Amino acid sequence: MRDKDIRLNLWINPYVSKEARFYKQMSPYTGSHTVWVGEVPDFTIPQARDIFFGQLKKTR
Repeated sequence: MRDKDIRLNLWINPYVSKEARFYKQMSPYTGSHTVWVGEVPDFTIPQARDIFFGQLKKTR
C-alpha cells in the first residue's frame, strides 16, 4: 500500500458485548454506560487493557 502512496489506519470500537466470551471477565473494568449494546472498557485500568488486548491477540 505504501508503494501506491496509500496510508491506512485501524479504527476499532472497543465495546464488549454481553455475548462476548470474555464479557464476565471484562465487566468489572467497564464504565457505567453502554454503547451500541456493549460495555466500554476503562483502559486507564491495567487489568482492562490486559484482558481486552489479550483477547485481540488470541483471535488474530
